[in-house]
Amino acid sequence: MFGAFQADRLAAEAQGRPSASRAYLTLHAGYDLVLPPLLAASLAFCAFAALGKPAHSSRRLSLASIGFGLVLASSFTYLVSDVIENHIADAMFGPDALHLAFNQDLVFVLQALTRSKFASLALAFVFTAALWFWRWKHRLRDTRPEMET
Repeated sequence: MFGAFQADRLAAEAQGRPSASRAYLTLHAGYDLVLPPLLAASLAFCAFAALGKPAHSSRRLSLASIGFGLVLASSFTYLVSDVIENHIADAMFGPDALHLAFNQDLVFVLQALTRSKFASLALAFVFTAALWFWRWKHRLRDTRPEMET
């Protein structure tokens, strides 16, 4: 990618057009500033909506609170990983970096941040689904008529 951006930079300067590297930075400065926070907030809201009305027993409420906390933590981890990943990618592939030698040491960091970003996003989805399953399960239990003995 670095080599392609370098080659495009030279062609863009010769043609008088913006380079692909500049477009890459523009993407991070536009949509990527809005969409990840909206996704994290949406997951948090979906988890909050799964809590529903307060449960009858404190054990049920504490389990749901723990699940909600896990959704918040994994959503926040996703968001922080995405922001840091974008800054490192901008530093590696931005127009100013193309004048320098490629920094091979940052490749591992970028890969680790990308993996942690998607893993934490997947965990947030799993925890949110678990909260909705918990709500469905306890709603069925609470609406089931008691058997008389």
